Amino acid sequence: MGGYLSDLEGDIYVPPPPPFEGHLAADFEGIPLGEITRAASGSFLHGNISSFGFHTRYDNRDDGRDPEDYEPPPLLVVEDTENRFGGGTTNQILRTNGARGWTIYAQNNFNMEVMTVRTDMIVDPIAGSRLTYHLLDGEELRAARIELEATDPEHGTFLGGSGQNPGTWDYGVLNRFEAVVNNSAETITYTAPNGTTETLIAGGTDMWVNGILVFDDSLDQRNATSYGPIMAFELRTYSTNPWLADIALIQTYEGVELVPAGEGGVTFVDWTALHFPGEDDPAIIGPDADADGDGIPNLLEYALGLTPGEPGRTGLPVHGVQTFNGEGVDGNYLTLSFRAPDAVGDISFTVGAGSDLGGLNDPAHLESVTSNGDGTSTYLFRDVEPLETSERRFLRLNVSLHP
Repeated sequence: MGGYLSDLEGDIYVPPPPPFEGHLAADFEGIPLGEITRAASGSFLHGNISSFGFHTRYDNRDDGRDPEDYEPPPLLVVEDTENRFGGGTTNQILRTNGARGWTIYAQNNFNMEVMTVRTDMIVDPIAGSRLTYHLLDGEELRAARIELEATDPEHGTFLGGSGQNPGTWDYGVLNRFEAVVNNSAETITYTAPNGTTETLIAGGTDMWVNGILVFDDSLDQRNATSYGPIMAFELRTYSTNPWLADIALIQTYEGVELVPAGEGGVTFVDWTALHFPGEDDPAIIGPDADADGDGIPNLLEYALGLTPGEPGRTGLPVHGVQTFNGEGVDGNYLTLSFRAPDAVGDISFTVGAGSDLGGLNDPAHLESVTSNGDGTSTYLFRDVEPLETSERRFLRLNVSLHP
């Protein structure tokens, strides 16, 4: 449930014991729309977010600092009605709304030495703004710190790391921030989006914005005394630092996974041109077409990384039953899992749940997205009702293609 930050703003939580929770995959789908309050913050947990934390000034005025007519704005989950992220007008996003003094925790999630943190975000400038990322080791010491600032009238900047390697980013447009963190004792090498080979020192952080390296080998505010697995993540603002942005995705990956925003690798149009060269008949290349007659429409084959012309059922979603504490109820839940290419950027996945195949209208819960280290990730959805409370339940994968 929602945590509370003390007025001293110290690190107040104690990570839970194993088992490890898995990677962070917060896309703000399938959760309530509206204000994130202290009392209701547990309703907004998803994608391996452990908890929300709130400073006193999140929802209280400071009479010594705030103007008389100032009311602290809350975090909001809203629909992207202007389709700013290209996911459709009903795509749900986090609107930070100028709120201050809030923290998103992912505790005991990772247990790995090298990882990537990706955030898809559209930021607007606001006085006093600062957004801070912390990645913590098993002793709750900082393996990495990244800070963004949106106070310059021309462009966004970085604090700390920018002292070593300056970098900027634009306001009002979609930016994909990707931090590669190496908490191992060895220098690593990896392939950049432009195909070059990059190195990253032990304990260092590289920051990429839209496929461009803006600073590298940063040791800013690292206070970890040894190398080893990264265990926790927090994204936070402090009590005097509002943040004005829309956020569509906060996701972590094992190792190095870099895919710039707007460069999803391949679109459905590209995919059809590759697999059906010279063909323009919608009955063959359309999203609902099934040219190879295996009962799998083109859009699903594209979304799951399957190959048309090779009839078969391999690679389709798999049902299962797993035990969870869901919605406060321990029980066995029907699950649906599948692999999908990370580079596909013009689709979204949802899973419908229900007791009748004709009415699978309940949104299933996204439990996790786990990188497979081969350019694909495994998605795990679960039903919202335990099997113990219903005679039968069904899950169905839905794939939406965005213009």
